[in-house]
Amino acid sequence: MPISQRQKLQGLAAYGDIPATNYSDDYRSTRAAPEEIDGDECYVLNLTAKDKKRSTYDRIRYWISKSRLVGVKAEFFTVSGMMIKRARMK
Repeated sequence: MPISQRQKLQGLAAYGDIPATNYSDDYRSTRAAPEEIDGDECYVLNLTAKDKKRSTYDRIRYWISKSRLVGVKAEFFTVSGMMIKRARMK
């Protein structure tokens, strides 16, 4: 969905956070060891940007519920390796 110049994002959101991001096109993924989030067993993916100029984040760590197959948590990292944002999905 396009966002006009009059509309603004609030909080710690960035335009790159809008769900138009296609993780399979923009990032390479590797699977890490499963983890539990709030009693929910999750797949853990490490996503690394394929093209640093095109991707909003250099690296993303993403938790996906095994039973519901939806994202439940994400951590976003800069090129220097610093985590700059964390998200929880409910």
